[in-house]
Amino acid sequence: MDTLIALAVAAVITAFFVRGYLKGLKDRDARAREAAEKGKLFSEGPRSQHPHIDTAQCIGCATCTTVCPEGDVLAMLAGKASIVNGYKCIGHGLCAEACPVGATLNGDRDTLIAEAKQRIAAKPDQYYGKIYGLNEVGGTSVLLLSSVPFEEFGYRADLTRDPLPMYTYRVLSRIPDFVPLGGMVLGGIWWITHRREEVAAAEEGHGPEAVRKGSEK
Repeated sequence: MDTLIALAVAAVITAFFVRGYLKGLKDRDARAREAAEKGKLFSEGPRSQHPHIDTAQCIGCATCTTVCPEGDVLAMLAGKASIVNGYKCIGHGLCAEACPVGATLNGDRDTLIAEAKQRIAAKPDQYYGKIYGLNEVGGTSVLLLSSVPFEEFGYRADLTRDPLPMYTYRVLSRIPDFVPLGGMVLGGIWWITHRREEVAAAEEGHGPEAVRKGSEK
């Protein structure tokens, strides 16, 4: 009798967990379908829709990493959510919707910058007074806030403020200056070489006719 009761209790507990697991799979599938539909709206410019993570607000619950249908866009680093495969992000915003403390946000860059500045001004003792990504390499699509200097997370503090494409532009913009100069140099080399051949022919005593024929060649 005791054995039957124990088996019944175990069956009830098992059914409870199986039901929760199946419900979780169903909810995740529904979120994936919704993300696929939302992703179509951002197919032309998904980078501007990448999540922006406030590490000072993040409590390390990992909710954002589990709801993302892409699987590994976000990951937990040093107990905080971080973007690890941003190129896979399609901008559906499920991570921001699921965050219980508002540490992850999606939206227009100017709006997010204003929100970041407002948070720093409202709680200066809670935030390190810098928005990482605001000016680095010309400004990035991902902005970060933190309660400690970003160097402690391994982020570089010596990045240039110039957009990286500017380095390519500066090189390419000089090419038109060098092309005519190169043509002039090559033309000068040809003329000098050709002139030497004419002088050499004249010095050998072939006369003006030989020089003229050499020129025609």
